[in-house]
Amino acid sequence: MARTPAVPEARSQPAPPVLPTQQAGSVFADVLAALGELDVAQEELRVADEALKEYEDQLAAVVERHQEEQRWRERVSSLVPVCQFVTDLRGTVQEADGATARMLATPVERLSGKPLAVFVAADRRGPLRAALSSLSSGQAEARVVLPVQPRAGESTVVDAVGVLEGTGSGDRVRWVWLPAALRGGPTADGDDDRDLAVAAAVARLCVVPVGEEDRQAVLAQLSGIVRDAVGAADSASITVGSPADPQQLASDSRSAQELDGLTYRIGEGPCLAAYESGQTVATGDLLADDRFPRLAAAAGGTGVRSVLSLPVVAGEATLGVLNVYAAQVDAFGERDRRVGELVASVVAAVLEQVSQRQSLRSLTEHLRQALTSRAVIEQAKGIVMAHHGGTADEAFARLVALSNTHNVKLRDLAGLIVEGGARQGLGPWMSGS
Repeated sequence: MARTPAVPEARSQPAPPVLPTQQAGSVFADVLAALGELDVAQEELRVADEALKEYEDQLAAVVERHQEEQRWRERVSSLVPVCQFVTDLRGTVQEADGATARMLATPVERLSGKPLAVFVAADRRGPLRAALSSLSSGQAEARVVLPVQPRAGESTVVDAVGVLEGTGSGDRVRWVWLPAALRGGPTADGDDDRDLAVAAAVARLCVVPVGEEDRQAVLAQLSGIVRDAVGAADSASITVGSPADPQQLASDSRSAQELDGLTYRIGEGPCLAAYESGQTVATGDLLADDRFPRLAAAAGGTGVRSVLSLPVVAGEATLGVLNVYAAQVDAFGERDRRVGELVASVVAAVLEQVSQRQSLRSLTEHLRQALTSRAVIEQAKGIVMAHHGGTADEAFARLVALSNTHNVKLRDLAGLIVEGGARQGLGPWMSGS
């Protein structure tokens, strides 16, 4: 019987040895993968940082805008002894200034959240509620005379004006209270309307959109407010800067525009005299005023007879002049003069804030342009380095030399290179020849 040959047992084959180069390659691949993940993580962090920075900038802008508004409201309060505060449409106090706290004999921090009605005599709460109701219905402004009863001390009468603020929420009312002591008590004829008009003017000035980019529109709005404040006025105008060389002008009527034009061309008149002296200048009959003979001879066709010119002064600087005009002879009395000076002091604060906002916008734009130019120049340096090699400093030196040779601004040259346009006009240099 034949024997079956024995099958050798299968033995496991040892793994081939790992060569050093293969081991290094594996490790290198692992490192690359790890670095790739790290790059992704870093990019995610960078994006998150950018988003966080954007939110921080937005928050800082909101805070700064609020602080600027608070500062300029305080500036108005320091110039004009009126009370300013904010309520909602139910009459609950949200913000208040120091003048309001003093009048109501209540600390500022304790005013917030209190109903305004508790400081008003009980028999006059009806008109206050009616004013709030009209504002709730969409009326932009409400006026009312209120007897105010502070927590301590004697009651007082105020001319109160509430104006809806343009905050977007639509439920904030800015109030201005003009104490009777400021306006010198009731008018001779017992008519409170004129006093309410003054309070309304101050209130409207306090909500003028000083951040508006169209400065001409702001000035036109101011001239209308000034005209309404001075009861005998038919028209008004504002000159920013010296009337001899005005920076900007605004008026609310053709007659005011014509008289302003004559004043600037002739070189004399109440407006120039008020700016130069820093004092209010009034004339009861412009056509018979021997202080301004050339203007008197030329102004007959304007229809203006009475003029009240009020310098707009902030600190030691005269910012411009308010001019108030009337067709009637001797239209403006002492009270009109006092009201005009009051309003002019508030206008000074408004113009200061408008100027500050414009300066801030200009500075921001310059910084934006500078940052944009810097980024474009850095890109151009990278292109030059890619073509010619060398360091970043050497690339920048090449750009400066080319800018001087071709009399092209460095930022413009960098823009041409980045956009590719420089490759045609400056090809030989870019190719290294």
